[in-house]
Amino acid sequence: GLSADASSDPDGDGLSNLQEYQHGTDPNDYYNGVPVQLQMIGGNLQSHAGKGVFAEPLIVKVSQTNGTALVNAPVQIALTQGEAVLLTGVTGTNGVTSLPARTDAQGLAQIYVSSTRDEAGTLAVEFTQDGGSAQVTFALQVTTPQAPTLSSPIRGYSGSVVGLGTNGSWSVWGRSHLGQSGLNTETLLDSPRLLGQYTDVVTGLSHGLAVSNGMLLVWGDNTYGQLGTGTNAGSLTPLNAAGRGDISQVASGDKHSLAILTNGLLIAWGDNRYGQVAGPSNQTIVTTPQLVSGVSNITQVAGGRGFSIALDDQGRVFTWGDNRQGQLSQVLQTKANPVPAQIAPLTHIIKISAGSTHAGALSSNGVLWVWGANSSGQLGLGSRINQRSPQILTNLGVVKDFGLGAAHSVILLTNGNIYVAGANHNHQLGTNTGILLNPTPVLLTNLPAAVSVSVVGDSSFIRLTNGSYLVWGENRFGQLGVSNTVQQIAPVPMGGLQ
Repeated sequence: GLSADASSDPDGDGLSNLQEYQHGTDPNDYYNGVPVQLQMIGGNLQSHAGKGVFAEPLIVKVSQTNGTALVNAPVQIALTQGEAVLLTGVTGTNGVTSLPARTDAQGLAQIYVSSTRDEAGTLAVEFTQDGGSAQVTFALQVTTPQAPTLSSPIRGYSGSVVGLGTNGSWSVWGRSHLGQSGLNTETLLDSPRLLGQYTDVVTGLSHGLAVSNGMLLVWGDNTYGQLGTGTNAGSLTPLNAAGRGDISQVASGDKHSLAILTNGLLIAWGDNRYGQVAGPSNQTIVTTPQLVSGVSNITQVAGGRGFSIALDDQGRVFTWGDNRQGQLSQVLQTKANPVPAQIAPLTHIIKISAGSTHAGALSSNGVLWVWGANSSGQLGLGSRINQRSPQILTNLGVVKDFGLGAAHSVILLTNGNIYVAGANHNHQLGTNTGILLNPTPVLLTNLPAAVSVSVVGDSSFIRLTNGSYLVWGENRFGQLGVSNTVQQIAPVPMGGLQ
């Protein structure tokens, strides 16, 4: 007779103990001798640089031999070669080397794999029918991490732009109503003008920063102390600030400034209303550079509207400042956090970028992570929902470079394809259409080979193999550098920078 609970379903096949008894099948065997097949759906033959989570999950479909998907079918998943752990989600923790799984409503079972070593090697992960013989094995490759990439040759914020020329000189163009060009003028510049030979240059919303022989030079508006001179007085020409000679790189948000020192430490100053300077919490304006505690060995830094993001030499990412739209990717902080915090899922990152209120990070194996504001679809995830944790931009390919603007993104793949996503009210996507936004990345066609991409506000730039540029988007202040102030709805030549 039937001794177990008649209504229970221990094997999960949808039949109760009573029904199994009536059918003469084993209540503890889901398959009951029915031939099944396991089919790879996605994730095989991936590569990842060093430690970290592979971009795509390993997906298997379990079905009868006639193709009928099996729902809630049990499978066993195990790492059979290499050093890695299995995760149920891309941001999961406490990984294991084997675990049971069940298929979903489409008959699919999936797992994420995270390499635990930097050394190159091969991983193997096996899916096996629970209690049966059907199986498939995925092969994954771990490669040696690459060195960090250089920052973009074109940089800026909103309508003010600087660019590095082929001979090592920097040029400036665009908005200069508050002296942010550093050329002793408040008149817009609609074509590149020589700024000078500097180690590094960047512009914020209304100010500029440069490095020369380790010294910090500043110019433009200083309402929020963003020049770091200890006062609020602005300047139309470069001033020597900070009184030190150990500056390596500079970066800027809209109204705050950041600099990496030669020893890898970080200093910041300017607008601190959201803690973006990581300075004293009782100071909304910080007029002299302050050491950013909690980070070291910094190789890249970037600023957005009220927040900051830094990358260290281990490929780790730290954020602080405003988080109202998730731009810090700190799930537990809903408003602001003045203390730098690491974004745990991100490893082996080689480039970071900050848009106005969204951010991104590129890993050494070409995986692009994005998070933050998404009301215009600027994250390229197919939705318009803000993301408070990092999301992988999938279904494009291996990413070589990317740039983030006020509310759009430009992405360059290793195969040369360029995709754009987000707001298009100023034709910053370059699609030559009247569509105001594209939450799903759109391929730009008929473009020559590009080597890098840059985004400044609502303006987009791609650098070609010959050193010249194609540009499009907002141009009210001459920020495209094409000798006019006409908005460009599709890519047009800018020329090279000398």
